[in-house]
Formats: sequence, C-alpha cells, structure tokens
Amino acid sequence: MFIPVVNHSLKYNPALDGLRGIAISLVLLFHVWPEYFSFGYVGVDIFFVLSGYLITQIIHTKLQSNSFSFKEFYRNRIRRIFPAMIIVVLTTFLIGYLFLFPSELEQLGKHIKSSAFFYQNFRLIGEVGYWDEAAQLKPLLHFWSLSIEEQFYLLWPLIIFVLYKLRLNLFISLLAIFSLLIVIPQFANIDIFYHSFSRFWELAFGGLIYASSTKFNTSKYISKLQFILFILFIVCIGFSYENTTFNLLKTLFVVISTGLLILSITTNQNHKILSSSPLVFLGLISFPLYLWHYIFLSYMHIFGLEIKNYGIWIILISVFISYLTYRFVEIYARKQASYRFAILLFTLALAVGFLGQYTYKQNGLPNRTHLISNDKFKQQFIRTPAQNQMGISLTTKLLGHKPTNDYIKATSNDLSKKFIAVIGDSHAHTAYPGFAEEFNQRGYEAVLLANSSCSP
Repeated sequence: MFIPVVNHSLKYNPALDGLRGIAISLVLLFHVWPEYFSFGYVGVDIFFVLSGYLITQIIHTKLQSNSFSFKEFYRNRIRRIFPAMIIVVLTTFLIGYLFLFPSELEQLGKHIKSSAFFYQNFRLIGEVGYWDEAAQLKPLLHFWSLSIEEQFYLLWPLIIFVLYKLRLNLFISLLAIFSLLIVIPQFANIDIFYHSFSRFWELAFGGLIYASSTKFNTSKYISKLQFILFILFIVCIGFSYENTTFNLLKTLFVVISTGLLILSITTNQNHKILSSSPLVFLGLISFPLYLWHYIFLSYMHIFGLEIKNYGIWIILISVFISYLTYRFVEIYARKQASYRFAILLFTLALAVGFLGQYTYKQNGLPNRTHLISNDKFKQQFIRTPAQNQMGISLTTKLLGHKPTNDYIKATSNDLSKKFIAVIGDSHAHTAYPGFAEEFNQRGYEAVLLANSSCSP
C-alpha cells in the first residue's frame, strides 16, 4: 500500500483499519448528506466499540507479560491523539480569528478550551442537540466523542489493572461493569447523548468482547460466521435510518453487531471487504479525517454556502489534508518515544486551552483591526435569555409551582388575557420572538414552554 503503517502495540490487523474505514465513511456521509445517510451517525458508536476492544487488549496483554506501565500508556495516548488535535484546533481558531464576529469567536473560545481539555461533551449538554440545526454552526461540536474516549482512557487502565492484580475473572468482571454502565444511565438524571456515563457502556462492551475471546475458544465457530456477521452488522446500521434522536435499543444493535464482527475478524483476518485497500486507507487516516471534515463543513455553513452543492469537494479536500496530517504529523509523532516529547505535546494542548479561555474572557477579541463593524448583523448572534420573569410568573400561577423547563417566556403574566403557547425544543426558543411579535399584533399574548434537544 502507498501509505505507510505506523508501529502498533499489537500485531497489525488490516481488517480492523477497514472497520475504521467504514465508521469514518458513515460519519462523513451523514454530515455531508444527512437527508440520504441519516443512519451514518452510528459510525461514532462503531469507533467506541473498536476503541474499547483495542485499549483493553493492549492493557491486558501487557499486564500478562509484566510490561504494563501507566506512564508509557499515557505517553502513547498523547502521541496518538494530541498532535492532530492541536493542529486542527489551532486552525479552527485561526479561521475564526480572521472571519468570525466577536460574539461568534467568544463562543468558539469556550469550545476551544473544552475541546483541548477534553470535556466538550459536557459543554454541549443543554447548549445544543446533536441533530439541531444550530449544531452545524459549532466547528468543534464533533469533539464531544473524542472527549468521551479520552475520559474513558483515564479510568479504564486503572480498572483493568485492579481486576488483574486481584486475579478476578476478566470476562465476568467486565460483564458486570458493562451491565452497570448500561443500566445506571437509564435511571440517572443525565443527558442520554452527550454524558460520558451514557456512553461508557459502548467502550466497555468492546472490552467485554476482548475478554470473551480470552475466555472462550470461539475461533473455529465465529470465523465460519464471518460473512453472516458482516451482513448482520450492515442490517443493524440500517435500523437507524431516519433516526433523529439517540435510541438505546438501536444503538445496542449496532454495538453488539460491531463487537461480534470484531471477534470474527480477529480470529480470521482474511476478510475480503474489510481488508480492501480503499477501506484500510480510510481507516489509517480516520482520526485526522474525523477531526478535519467537520471543521470545513461547519465553516462553510457559517459562511452561508450550501453544503450539498460542495459535498464531493469537502470530502476530497478532507481526505487529502487528513492524509498529509497522518503521513507527516501522526507517523512522526508516534515514532517519538521520548517522554519529553509527550510533555511538550501536553504543554501545547494546555496552551491551546488557555488561548480559548483568553479569547472567551476578552469577549471574542473585538478590537481586531481587520473586522468590518456591523452592529446590526452582530446582534443576530446574541443568544436571547432562556427565561423571563413574566414567563416564570405566569406558569407558576398556572401550575402552582415554578416549572423546570429550560425555556420559559411570556409577553404578559395576566391570566385574564388570551395566550397562544409556543411548545417545542430549541427551535421553538429560536422562533419564539417572531411568533410573539406577530401574536401581539393580532391581539394575543405569547408564552414559551420548551426544552433543549428533547420534547417539552
């Protein structure tokens, strides 16, 4: 293959990169043409399972050979993740510095900080839903999944280490952990899409798949089912067609089928489709490709360009730049065994995070000399308050207690007047001012009752 392969902690299996290639292709198609590839968002779930499998295998294999080191593990994670992340986030900032209005750059500053410090998923909770129209206006929105993976990498090595030292059965232990991780979020009051504890079960299932391969001799059975498992994998992806919310059952189908497919291609690496050169190529560059493509998409959306008219060009440019990033940045970084190099990358990531914080605290750097002042245009980017006092007063009178909706507004708190209610999600909040003005002209008051990214 014309693209070099970096050194791996484990014996290289091209079919696993082919699976990465399918995952990143799904994500790309979903972001560029969501109306046709509405199921493509599950590519992230495939990445989660694959990451959980590989990271568990790396840790457990090294523990068995008495060569595991936490210091080495986190050095390798930094070499793998930080170089491309730093370049992409700095490029995002540079484009924003050149073209965004202060209110836009101020918001981007917050996202730069939370992306560089890997808590972007928590930043997005209550801010924007993944399927909301406004999501496309956030160039670093896709860092939510990278944040979840990095948070998982902080905890998982310690868990596997403790299980190994206590000589607990790995399969039974991970089955118990997976069960807890999938059940607890269903009863906890947390965001079901962005919250880490709503997603850790997917990565834990990847670990469980590895544990099952060490406990049970499934190779002679599972390899014979490789084609059937691949078809099952495709069918489970199709179940998410036209989905616009996170669905636990459909996600579970994708996760389980991905795990079984991983099990089959690790027992028999001769998979004609997954080992094909185009998919392996996309898999090798999948990490920078995931980071780069959404930056381009989001900025084109911000600049008012129609994404579907430029979809092919976005993909080609993203692939080309991702190849360059992989070839000249990622390969170089992963060859550097020095801990000083890892510390340098860690320091640069901190600096990028503080750059974002500075940009936010300075109100989006409004004194940039190249900006053309347009106060009326900038007013469009000022987010109106989620609640007003008349809305709270009115709904409290009606209900007998203060409501818990994210968005509560009204044009009056006089119950004797006629009201029209605007009920929905963040789209309702966005449309409310226009509705309220129109209703008032027709003799009605308006009341808003809405929640972010979910039904009221």
